[in-house]
Amino acid sequence: MVKKNDIIEMYQKIKLYYHDESFLHPSYHLEKQLLDYIKKGNKTRALETLKAINRLQRATLAKDELRSIKNSLICSCTIFTRAVMEEGVNPEDAYGLSDACIQKIESLNDKNALKEFEYSMLATFINLKNEQHKNKTYTDEVEKAIQYIYNNIFKQLSLEEISEHVYLSPNYLSTKFKHETGISLSDFINKTKINESKYLLAHSNTKISDIALIFNFCNQSYYNRIFKRYTGITPSEFKNL
Repeated sequence: MVKKNDIIEMYQKIKLYYHDESFLHPSYHLEKQLLDYIKKGNKTRALETLKAINRLQRATLAKDELRSIKNSLICSCTIFTRAVMEEGVNPEDAYGLSDACIQKIESLNDKNALKEFEYSMLATFINLKNEQHKNKTYTDEVEKAIQYIYNNIFKQLSLEEISEHVYLSPNYLSTKFKHETGISLSDFINKTKINESKYLLAHSNTKISDIALIFNFCNQSYYNRIFKRYTGITPSEFKNL
């Protein structure tokens, strides 16, 4: 039986895909620049930085080159999604765009078309972020709650724990979170866990039962059900794409 701590360590190593400074991966400096430009809504500089990253050798994420490129773009999509949500983009809109982008990635079977799509995907996420920022931003309490969820994604998070962190009553935070984001707190937690779990599904041989464990789902059956609710497919089907 694989220990949970071992899986977390493996997961964290996998996520160094965008943080490893070896010749196979973009430097941390470039990746940080890209995320900063996304958060600032600077499309021109973000696209320039992505081009600089892509001039480096792309990481090998599968034996088949086409599958490797698709996996790389799914990683990018997940990171773009997180970046715009951290800046207050409605989670439903961010996840909806993420799902549409991943479906598009899977539909493309030309390497050059896939590489070009990464730039369109980046621009679309920045456009979404800029458009929503014209109309509204989340309050400090909701943004703080979202960040707490990201930072504790491996825990079995509860409304009471998060409300205590942001100094609001559970009922008030629940109502406020749903009003501002358009999604319930519990849905946001589950969607975030599912989105993050895709890293392990796509880029490791970790058993699905162990992935369910690392993200604190009560069992694999429940993880399968929640995964299909938000993605339309099972973890096994996603892993075999």
